[in-house]
Amino acid sequence: MIANYKNAAGHEIGTKMNYSKLDYRMNAQLVGKVDLGDHSLGMKLYSTGVANFLFGWKQNSATTVHIGTELNLTDFAKGKLTKCPLAFQFDVNY
Repeated sequence: MIANYKNAAGHEIGTKMNYSKLDYRMNAQLVGKVDLGDHSLGMKLYSTGVANFLFGWKQNSATTVHIGTELNLTDFAKGKLTKCPLAFQFDVNY
């Protein structure tokens, strides 16, 4: 099952749910994106407890910077943080 909604301002939210007959398990994702013109915020939550966060910033008409991370929220709720990787992406379009 997939559901997605996007309004005129560019804000978007969606879900994706799959049922596996092999291991009798439901897998789900929740995705949200807010577009604020020169920058955007995004997140993706998985039913496994993993969360991805993204910040994008359009510096001018040719360059864009993205910074993202991935956290395991089940570990975070237990009071520990095993890893917090950061991803940097710098795009130049001309």
